[in-house]
Amino acid sequence: MKKQCFVIAFACAALFMAACNKHDLPNIPKDKRFLVKELKYGDRNYAFRYDHDGFIDTIAVSGVHGFSYVYQVARHGARIDSVALIRNGAVESTNADIRYDQKGRIIGFTYYLYAFYQPFPSVITLTYGPSGNIATITRNSTGGTDLDTLTFNHRNDLQRWTQDWGSREVTTFTFDAYQNPLHYIDGLFVMFVEETFFWEYIFSEHNSTGKVRQYLNITEVTTIQNQYDTHQRLIKKNIASSASGQDSLMITYFH
Repeated sequence: MKKQCFVIAFACAALFMAACNKHDLPNIPKDKRFLVKELKYGDRNYAFRYDHDGFIDTIAVSGVHGFSYVYQVARHGARIDSVALIRNGAVESTNADIRYDQKGRIIGFTYYLYAFYQPFPSVITLTYGPSGNIATITRNSTGGTDLDTLTFNHRNDLQRWTQDWGSREVTTFTFDAYQNPLHYIDGLFVMFVEETFFWEYIFSEHNSTGKVRQYLNITEVTTIQNQYDTHQRLIKKNIASSASGQDSLMITYFH
């Protein structure tokens, strides 16, 4: 097992070094208005780099406190094989063993957290409903099984997210009518190895305007004001939560 972990870590580190020689701006048709260049969420900055086929190659993450790491994407054509979080030249965690159905949708992957040279795996399985949206997310690990159930409306927006992780948590969402740029990046949710909090901003076709989260006897209310540029592209989400206060998500584009 240790030998296998070393091989995976060495291969991912080699891919990262090769990616440093690539251009930031890919050879992309200029009509792709939603080609995301950068995200800024709270105190973290996410810089997207693309290969010459227009697929995300790396996401470089940096913070105001000086930390930095890179998500390195390995793929065959359009399909993602694995994503590694690399910090200081070492692999800390990966989403690997990515599985697809006949329609090319991701139906599962294994999350590996590397600690003391031993991986701690969790197997994630996804199912899809008749509309093609994700219906369930199951996580199996040594700690047990967690289940998420997702319900979408006719506009392909996430209406209700139920999490059964020992106790039940239910979150409901509202949306506007503008297109969500993060939704159109294939496989983006699996690229955020450690930041699954981004998933709620990825799964829906339109941009969220609020959510209500209920767990135990607690209710948290979040309101979101979306700002758009002259091309009707989302450029900022002003987020106000009754639990965590003020925050923001900012997006810049290549074109």
